Amino acid sequence: MLRESSAPLLIQEIRGLGYEVPAALLLDGKSVYATGDFDGSIRLTRQIADGLWDGGFRDFAGDDPHSSPYLQSWFAADFEMVQWFQSKGVRPGSTKHSLSGLHFYGDRHGSPGWIFGNDANEIPCNSELVAQLKQDKDLYHDLCSCLCSAGGCTPISKMVRSFMDPGRDCKTLGQNLAAWVKHAAISPEELHDCLCEALRAVFFQIFFDETDHTCCDIGYYGDIWIGSSTVQSEPEPSLADSDVSHREVNFRDSLEKGIQRLNICKCPISGKILCVIYWKGICRSDGSPSIEGDS
Repeated sequence: MLRESSAPLLIQEIRGLGYEVPAALLLDGKSVYATGDFDGSIRLTRQIADGLWDGGFRDFAGDDPHSSPYLQSWFAADFEMVQWFQSKGVRPGSTKHSLSGLHFYGDRHGSPGWIFGNDANEIPCNSELVAQLKQDKDLYHDLCSCLCSAGGCTPISKMVRSFMDPGRDCKTLGQNLAAWVKHAAISPEELHDCLCEALRAVFFQIFFDETDHTCCDIGYYGDIWIGSSTVQSEPEPSLADSDVSHREVNFRDSLEKGIQRLNICKCPISGKILCVIYWKGICRSDGSPSIEGDS
C-alpha cells in the first residue's frame, strides 16, 4: 500500500531517472480530500473517499493553512461526507482559524449558488449534525474581532457578508435568513438574538466597505481568507480613521434604533430586516414590511 508520505521521495526518484512529472501530480500542499467548489461541480463522493482511504491516504489536513476538507463538506452542505469524515476520526467540532462547520454552513445560506438553484430553502439540512455543533456554545463565535459582529463572527454574520458581497442590498436577505432559522432549528428563545446579529451585520455592510472587515472570510472554494484580527482583543473594536470613526458613530446609532424597531416589528421572519432598514413606523396589516416608496 502506497503511503502519501512517500510522494516527495517518489517524485525525486522519477525525476532522477530523467522523467518529467506532470503538473497535475505535483504536490501543492493540499490534502487529496480537498475538493471544495462553490458550485459543487467538483465534489468528493463517499466512493472516491473510500478508495483514497483504502489506498493509504490518511492525511486530511495537508500543509494548507487555509482549507479543511471536513469544513468544505459543511460549506457544500454535503452531510454524507461530513459523516464520513467523522467516521474516520475527525472531531465534529473541528475548526480552522476558529471557524466551525456552522460558520461554513451559514456562509452557504448567504450565497446558495446555482447547484441549489440560488435558493437557500433548497440547501440540504441534517438537523442531527447541526444540533451536534450547536450544543457546543464555543463553536458559535469565532475568535476574530470585527465590528460586523459582537464577540466574534457567527454563522449569521458570515451569511450576511456572503449575501451582500459584492454590493448587493438586503431586499431578499430575509428569505435566506428564514431558511437558516429553519435549517438550524432556531428556537423562539434564540430568534431575537439571531435577528439582532443579522441586523448588525447588515448595518456594517451599509456603513462600511468590504476592506473595513478585520475578520476572516470564507472564499469561493471554502478556503479561509485570514483577517487582520484573528485573536479577539476587545468585544467591539473601534476604528481609528476620522472618517471611519464618523461612520462608526452612525453605525452604532442606526443599530440601536434598528433593535428598538425590531422589538415592535410584527412582520414574519422573512420581512423583519427589510422592515427595520426601511422603517416607516408601521408594519402592513398583511404582515409584509412597509418600506420607503410604498403607497
